[in-house]
Amino acid sequence: MTPAHAERGADPKSPLTTDRRCAPQLIHLDGRLLNGVPTQRTSLMKIQKRHRQPLRIMCADDNRELVELIAESLQFYGYRVEWAYDGKEALSTIAVEPEKFDLLITDMDMPHLDGYELVVQAQALGFRGKVIVFAGALSAQDRERFGALSVEAIIDKPANHRQLIGVVARLQTELWEQSNADAA
Repeated sequence: MTPAHAERGADPKSPLTTDRRCAPQLIHLDGRLLNGVPTQRTSLMKIQKRHRQPLRIMCADDNRELVELIAESLQFYGYRVEWAYDGKEALSTIAVEPEKFDLLITDMDMPHLDGYELVVQAQALGFRGKVIVFAGALSAQDRERFGALSVEAIIDKPANHRQLIGVVARLQTELWEQSNADAA
């Protein structure tokens, strides 16, 4: 008898199934089944690969150490990140190419332009990405105003930056799924 891994279920007394329909299908890197039968997954894999780009993120916060820590943490996870130390600087960067960014992470209280006005003006310029507000001590009124802008999340400071990264990862997955559905 050959080894069990070569002919699973070949032994009639074996508890392993001989029904090949139940066996997992192994896909070769080019999308074919290992036995050479082409699959529908080939085109789906190409679509998914094409739309699985890392998020492009703009972070705006007047706390220099915090925004740099957030940017470095996000970059560690493969995201492409730019940052600004106030709302006006962030808006200037977004204004050059509004479709460049998939996500804006902003503080509320910043010099020159607060987070709320940053979101309003960025959207007026054509920014269509998602928004996360990462701010301390927002009033109920501020929360309502951001809610009216359909921000994805409001994360209160002080928060562990891992919480922020978790929300970003969830948004990444949602954008990939949406992109794949649109392409199908």
